[in-house]
Amino acid sequence: MKKAAPATLINAPHFSIHSGLTCEDALAYAQQLLQGIEDSLDEYRTTNADTPEMHNVLSAVRAARTGQTLLAHVMGRGVGEEGRP
Repeated sequence: MKKAAPATLINAPHFSIHSGLTCEDALAYAQQLLQGIEDSLDEYRTTNADTPEMHNVLSAVRAARTGQTLLAHVMGRGVGEEGRP
């Protein structure tokens, strides 16, 4: 009988991830992170509507929404109204 290998950490400059994290859990977590980015940018957009750099914020919101849609597709979930998974 083989012993289970201890989980190692995947290290990046600003975070660590356990190697035992399943692909499904990683995708779900990525979707949650993108949702947090979108929510933060939406809040910034509503409080700073007349900022000259607003096109950058809107571009980032679109990128976050596109990422969420792609993740929802990979995870086999449909996309609801307003493009939200």
